[in-house]
Amino acid sequence: IDDIQVGAPIADDRNPLVSGVSVPQNGTYGIGDELIFTVTFDENITVDGKTSKLILDIGGVTRTATYDTESDNSITYTYKVQAGDIDANGITVGELDLAGSTIRDAAGNPADLTLNNVEATAGVCVDGVAPAITGTITPPANGTYAAGGNLDFTVTFDENVTITGTNSTLELTIGTTPVFATHLSQTANSITYRYVVQTGNLDADGIAIRGLTLPNGNTI
Repeated sequence: IDDIQVGAPIADDRNPLVSGVSVPQNGTYGIGDELIFTVTFDENITVDGKTSKLILDIGGVTRTATYDTESDNSITYTYKVQAGDIDANGITVGELDLAGSTIRDAAGNPADLTLNNVEATAGVCVDGVAPAITGTITPPANGTYAAGGNLDFTVTFDENVTITGTNSTLELTIGTTPVFATHLSQTANSITYRYVVQTGNLDADGIAIRGLTLPNGNTI
């Protein structure tokens, strides 16, 4: 019978490999939303330092998802969408940057940072650009409006908007008096406000449009 060695040392000179990268669910992420990525290795790892980062491409701009948490064999990175970020075709996962930290297995072998099996990101879109009012607000036709007359104003945005509540108002100045046109109707990218001329309103040189107001619970 051959001699059997019990507890003999086992050589391990293989680098840990990235077995997969999970990405956020498909959808459009706005300002302040978090994009969470998990890099999983094919064996348990030890992370020294919390400075590693995952490089992203968001609309041609390089962004960085920072170290968040780790488990036995994975590291999670998080990126918070900033104002101005825009990518309608899906973000791209770039590379893993150690940035001074180390990722090793129990034998001390450094991890191979090649990102294998990255999940598809074509549906992970970002829109950190706030809607803007395009051009001028469309006012009523020129003319003199008597008491009971309707003054309708249409506010058009540069993209479709979701409106919560119907209590937003458009502030006007008639003569020297501030008044408010109220929500009348809406389309995918516009809101129409109406002010009904009141007895005593007088403005011979043209009314002024001041701006939109959003009471609590109303959003655009």
